[in-house]
Amino acid sequence: MFCLAVMAGCAAQMYTAGMAPVKENLIRNGTFSIASIEQEVFDGSGRVKLDAGLVALLELGAIYPLQKQYDSSNQVLESAYHRYTMLEERARISVRNTAKDMLDIILAEGAGEYDIAPWEKIFLHTIKAMNFLMLERFDAARVEIMRGINQNLRIREIAELKIAEVRKSKNLVRQEAAKNNIHKIDVDRQVRQLTQENGLSSAQEQAVRNLRNSYENACTYLLSALVFALTREPENARPQLKNARALTDNPYVKKLYDDFQKDSSALTSLHNVYVFIQTGFAPTKRNVQVPFLNPVSRTVSSFSMAAINESPLDIFAVDIFDSASGDAKRMPLLADLDLLALRQYRDDLPIRITKAVLRVILQTLKDRAILDETAKKTKDTTLLQLTRIALSTFNQTVNKSDLRAWNMAPRNVCFYCSATKEASLMLKVSDRSGHVVQQPVPIDPNRVNIVWARCIGPRVFVNTCAFDR
Repeated sequence: MFCLAVMAGCAAQMYTAGMAPVKENLIRNGTFSIASIEQEVFDGSGRVKLDAGLVALLELGAIYPLQKQYDSSNQVLESAYHRYTMLEERARISVRNTAKDMLDIILAEGAGEYDIAPWEKIFLHTIKAMNFLMLERFDAARVEIMRGINQNLRIREIAELKIAEVRKSKNLVRQEAAKNNIHKIDVDRQVRQLTQENGLSSAQEQAVRNLRNSYENACTYLLSALVFALTREPENARPQLKNARALTDNPYVKKLYDDFQKDSSALTSLHNVYVFIQTGFAPTKRNVQVPFLNPVSRTVSSFSMAAINESPLDIFAVDIFDSASGDAKRMPLLADLDLLALRQYRDDLPIRITKAVLRVILQTLKDRAILDETAKKTKDTTLLQLTRIALSTFNQTVNKSDLRAWNMAPRNVCFYCSATKEASLMLKVSDRSGHVVQQPVPIDPNRVNIVWARCIGPRVFVNTCAFDR
């Protein structure tokens, strides 16, 4: 178990560094250096391994659509869906049990499976729904958008489970402390102080407060409305479009909603081009060392914690225009996934700090018990010193923070819609250094067109599909 914890902890620390060449090769050369990820995910016969890493499944799920491998993307994202729902069920069982295993508390986040973020749960279904649209499989797309929408209820349930789990962990640590004649450990007071010290900046906090409706995003709801419109279910499209309108200030979404209020067929009759542009990369994580007063050892102890690294704004603007007018239209923001990641960090911070503090306290209690027992059995100072070194190594390993993140998810999504009679549109992508990329997009003016594009540095990957009205 010690060796497994060491290997898992190190892998969780090095994951983001391992993904850096993948992102860099995409940006510089437009090449997909994903052989190592595929090797981790697939066995020799091309089937997804049962022990494939959850975050690796997410990475491939976001990369494959860039290569127009929609079935492959759906295959790995479906495996990710089953993996995290299985983990959630395991969490429910753990909380229902009257006793909690001490090992569950001692092992840090990086020694276990990837803890998928709430916004990631929703967005993976959004990618799957769009993949199915590109394959012209409406019913399957309908299933995915409903899964994404229903995740909001599950997210609230899991949040309650996390709180219950921490409550049980506190009780176990109090019991262990009492055995060592330590009768009062005020974890809550320390957690409040540490949470305040390691929270978001005032600007980030203000931005998060402006978010509406939990971890939902307007992209998922708008895509849901389009799927229902294409399957000729206007009454099901109505609440989805209303939710999208409530979550974004995008003027095109506002116009769609106003038009729909007057005519329920407006999504397919008044507009024939819907453009979703994903830009940048989702945030990564950095390691932060957090000191605190250990009530057992009466010394300053510390633990590692993963904090959010906001993604740089590499894309300055995305404009779109047709050959007839030549007038460029700016594509406004539809969903800010970077901001949703910050919200998740803020919401989970008290729980994560509590678990980390409890972990160090419990490990300190166990270390003291082991050293006391060793001292009773032997006067060999060398053996005692080796025991201390072994415990110290284990503590350093399990207290490393989990730096894994869904690197290939986008930073945000922009949106534009229109009615056009042209056979093509032009995307104009500008970065902050002044570099401009123009990408033509073929359009069928007699059908409803959905464009799902990804801007990564100077590279633009475009997926399109056209449907009968």
